[in-house]
Amino acid sequence: MIDDSSSPPRPDVTCNELSGILKPVEGSRSQDPVKRGVFVSTGRLVNSRTSADSRNNLMYAAQVSDADGSCVLGQQLLALPSEREPAVMFDALLGYMLLASDRGPQATVSVHRVVWDDPDSGLSAEIHQPLAVVFGTDTAEALRRQVPGKVGMAERTWRTPAGRAMRVADEDWRLVADSAQRLVPQPAPEALRPLREDRSDRHCEALRVPIEQELKQAGTAAPDGKLEQTRISIFRDGDYCLAILRTPLLNRSASASQPPDPQKARHLINLRAHIRPSDRDLDASGRLQTPQVVVASVEFGRVRPDDDQWFTGRPGQAFAGWLIVRPMATPRQPEPRLRGIPWSTPALLQLGRELLQDHRAEEAQWRQRRTTRASGEAVIPAAVQPPQSATAVSTGG
Repeated sequence: MIDDSSSPPRPDVTCNELSGILKPVEGSRSQDPVKRGVFVSTGRLVNSRTSADSRNNLMYAAQVSDADGSCVLGQQLLALPSEREPAVMFDALLGYMLLASDRGPQATVSVHRVVWDDPDSGLSAEIHQPLAVVFGTDTAEALRRQVPGKVGMAERTWRTPAGRAMRVADEDWRLVADSAQRLVPQPAPEALRPLREDRSDRHCEALRVPIEQELKQAGTAAPDGKLEQTRISIFRDGDYCLAILRTPLLNRSASASQPPDPQKARHLINLRAHIRPSDRDLDASGRLQTPQVVVASVEFGRVRPDDDQWFTGRPGQAFAGWLIVRPMATPRQPEPRLRGIPWSTPALLQLGRELLQDHRAEEAQWRQRRTTRASGEAVIPAAVQPPQSATAVSTGG
């Protein structure tokens, strides 16, 4: 469970001379004296302008201080057209945003990922393009019931394999993430197989040169042709070779007048999975004779520079076909929490089966507890405890 009882947003807050609604992060980070939040302008945009002067409400990343109650705006994230009657709901960690737009048959709910450059300061983030769009009045109205003030948070948020689930107006919605998530329950050490780079494995190493050439053609290399930015590590995982591409990210949360804080540096990880080349695929010098097909290409997500302990699930175990990282211990997290993402076809099929089972179980519970009023209107009583299943919304691999 991340958060079992979200608090309402703070209305009528002033941040940087803008008035609007502020929603700080929940869960364990809600206890931080300085934490991230999201601010949506309403009413007056600035002291000299009224709400009638603008068609949009503006959404910003924000830094919230409990000591003095101050709110500092960071990067602008989104413009919300007022004419489309937007309603915005976040999960407890402000990692996902669900946006309801329009009314009636044209109503939609779009699912977006919020990526924080610095989860502690909250001054810089970006909202990705929609991962999924759900069409239908029922879904949009359920979200609006959850956030009657047009900005708010899911009633409850908890972790599920490869994603999160949320309680939304007495319904349970499940998101399947498109990047690595914390593994819950965390697998036992004996269920994992450590990945170690072996330069003497000429079959997997034969992939290095073609990958380097591809990155150079894509413009990743320095002017002298060296791959100074992206680092390539290649591991064998049974019949597959896993190429991990690590690229340092620009620390956009750093002030222009101050050098970047190395503690806040992040690397972006991408995974390329290939079938391990056979002897017949190599020439006498050990080079590939024919191009190898990529069987999986996955954006793992962001890690710290020192996070370089990689694992996969052992065959027959729950996380077989997953790429897993063990982060380095930090003062905030002395006990590392494993993060992972499924990449293999069997792992994705297994996740799909679990999603269908959960969806059918939730649908059966919904039908069983549904009651009918005298008018014939269907009512769904609120559940007391977080359920074990939730309606699935896929947001990518």
